[in-house]
Amino acid sequence: AKEAAASPRELPLLIVADGQTAGRGRGTNRWWTGSGSLAISLLADPATWRIDPRQHAAGLSLAAARAVAETVNTRLLGELQAEVRAPNDVYVGGRKVAGILIEGLACGLLVIGIGLNMNNTMADAPAELRDGITTLRDLLGRAVDPTELLIELLARLDAALGSVAESGRHRACDCRSGPPS
Repeated sequence: AKEAAASPRELPLLIVADGQTAGRGRGTNRWWTGSGSLAISLLADPATWRIDPRQHAAGLSLAAARAVAETVNTRLLGELQAEVRAPNDVYVGGRKVAGILIEGLACGLLVIGIGLNMNNTMADAPAELRDGITTLRDLLGRAVDPTELLIELLARLDAALGSVAESGRHRACDCRSGPPS
């Protein structure tokens, strides 16, 4: 996405990775991307949502995490629900299912990175991560349609980012209540 930002193109630009060898989180944290997970980067102009990244920095990650949690919750049945953990993580049953990393580029564009443990399994994760993560496949006992999930996630992300500037500041929400009305 950073390379794509250097040349003129129509935005937003969605990059979906089938595999990832150097997933990143905040600071020096790494993100494991097992086969079947969803790893996307969205290169976008924050003006699309009337967002000033300096003014709305804290709300961006929370809004993206809310969109991910709401998308996950439409697939979960029963008592388990996805919850946002500020500033940029989504957990189900005390285990991390997704992470978000948003980077502002010098050219003024944003790279919104989302990693979601979707159709990968905890059994394939590195041993040191297994106690702290979960995947949709493990939670549901079946695979999830990646295209359907991605389309829903992008729609929810667009709506959530659009609400950041309107609210002035975006607060962590209890996303267990389900999708927005």
